[in-house]
Amino acid sequence: MLLKNKVAIITGAGKGIGKETAIDFAKEGANVVLVSRTLSELMELSKKIEGFGVKSIVVTGDISSEEDVKRIFDESVSAFERVDIIVANAGIHLRKSVIDTSVADWDLMMEINLRGTFLCCREAAKIMIKQNYGKIIIISSESGKKGSASQGAYCTTKFGQLGLMEVLQDELKDYNINVNAVLPSATDTPLLRASYPEVNHSLLLRAGQIAKVITFVASDDASGVKGAAYAVWGAQNLKPNLFNT
Repeated sequence: MLLKNKVAIITGAGKGIGKETAIDFAKEGANVVLVSRTLSELMELSKKIEGFGVKSIVVTGDISSEEDVKRIFDESVSAFERVDIIVANAGIHLRKSVIDTSVADWDLMMEINLRGTFLCCREAAKIMIKQNYGKIIIISSESGKKGSASQGAYCTTKFGQLGLMEVLQDELKDYNINVNAVLPSATDTPLLRASYPEVNHSLLLRAGQIAKVITFVASDDASGVKGAAYAVWGAQNLKPNLFNT
């Protein structure tokens, strides 16, 4: 098992990539802290995960809230005494041109995608430095490498996540902590379906495919990889006009 007896916190675990990552981690032997704002989704997932012979706890919270994030980590350490892996996955999407983006739209994107990622990574780093061990994985996007129309605020947050990843890796390089990012291209998740209902979803990556990459990055098989951005592309990348609407 790649993650036997590891303790992993996964944000945005209720659906999509977060959910599939939680399941894959459990199959690989990890105990999992499931984080989301929706309790019902997490409770159902927790039952499924424990069927793989591992432990899980459910913690609801808003990752843009410093108080909530500190509580998430406090409850995780109280339950498992350590945190080996953080998958900073929770995020939102906005499909609007820059000129149509309100200040409220912009601020919400920054609060969830950037501040939320920062808070989760910061609290994880505090624990991992003491342990002299950890894996910090930021789920960014191919939109963190290339700007595209109608995704100004979203792309800005994803570019920012990659900058944060590189800074963290430099700051934590002496503490046996790996900081990396996974950059999915368009993936068939509830979030993407809501933003692009007209797209042919058969062309998209599946959340389970992304989860497999995240599991590898979280494992000690990837112990020599630090400060890397793993781009995961699918068939939709052969159709460059798919999202240019």
